[in-house]
Amino acid sequence: MFSEKLPFTLIIPVYNCPSFIEETVIQVKRGLEEKIQAYEVIFVDDGSKDETKKILEKLIQGEKKFKLISYPKNQGKGFAVKKGILSASGEIIFFTDADLPFGINPILEGYELIKKENCDLILGQRSSNSWQGWKRKLASRIFSFLVNKLFSLGIFDTQCGLKGFKREVAKKIFEKSKIKRFAFDVEILHLAKKHNFSIKIFPVKTVSFSSFSTVSLFPHSLKMLFDIIVIKLNSLLGKYR
Repeated sequence: MFSEKLPFTLIIPVYNCPSFIEETVIQVKRGLEEKIQAYEVIFVDDGSKDETKKILEKLIQGEKKFKLISYPKNQGKGFAVKKGILSASGEIIFFTDADLPFGINPILEGYELIKKENCDLILGQRSSNSWQGWKRKLASRIFSFLVNKLFSLGIFDTQCGLKGFKREVAKKIFEKSKIKRFAFDVEILHLAKKHNFSIKIFPVKTVSFSSFSTVSLFPHSLKMLFDIIVIKLNSLLGKYR
């Protein structure tokens, strides 16, 4: 069922992260080489304003399994992930955050699980005590409550930065996705439900937090609230048909 030529693609969106991107490249290469012989890693530079792109270009120079997509203007994580997904060649496609908050092992475990269970999507789910600070924890719970009221997903942690798909499922979902920023996770899960794709949830544990974050809690929370309303309107207006 799954191609032996290129079974796996890992998408990593990046934005303004020069302090840790080298370690990310090292960990990804080491971890994937040990378990998967044929793979590709696609970094998508989402209009970084610092040296991130130049550092990445230097790090992956001559690495045939590593690719870089970039564009000058910051568009948002959802846009970056979509760019990577639509360029991916793997039969199973995962994406994760640039700082590898869950490490490499859950990605490899998820890759094996999606083959074993033959599910369409696999979603990481963090335990509540793995999130930083009571403010973020409270905001996440409120967001989860609103999302499940609006879309009846039955998924506690829509925003976990580790998700995997069968190739044809990923392409079908992301070809229809419209949200460019952080609420894109809700949109792709809503689309998955509309298509009746099978979803497997597996627990992941946060092993590291980047000391540098591009996310500001209050303004991003307002933008995400606006985006989930847009998703609901898009659905009611038949824009996801």
